[in-house]
Amino acid sequence: MEPTKITAAKLQGVIDELLKGSEDARGTFLYKDFRLQISKYKASGAERTSRLYHKRRELGLCIRCGTKVKNKNPRTGKLYRLCDHHRNLIDRKEGSTQNETVKKTTGTGKKTAGKSKAKSSTVKKTVSKRKGRTAKK
Repeated sequence: MEPTKITAAKLQGVIDELLKGSEDARGTFLYKDFRLQISKYKASGAERTSRLYHKRRELGLCIRCGTKVKNKNPRTGKLYRLCDHHRNLIDRKEGSTQNETVKKTTGTGKKTAGKSKAKSSTVKKTVSKRKGRTAKK
């Protein structure tokens, strides 16, 4: 996210909020030619992710990519949490989990005289439509 441009008066307000210990003091600000980043020291990854999630939700942005969400949920009247692209990928599980499993059996499975039983092996091929590759398991 881009830093917020602030004036000297707003900078003083941010400092006052910081002294109070308020959550509103956190952020990235641009004062003249200086970038001021106010954040919690040694915050966990889960805490940073949670703050980013809630901030994007409040601004009406996709929580995954940050683009503006245009559609509303008809039941709740609130904006969706994901853009159309990520709703198709994640919520509707299209594209990311459409793997086709193909079984291929080799060998005859017949007994031959004097030799052990011919082995029948099963090979699974997973075809991913997203990457266009095949992987043997």
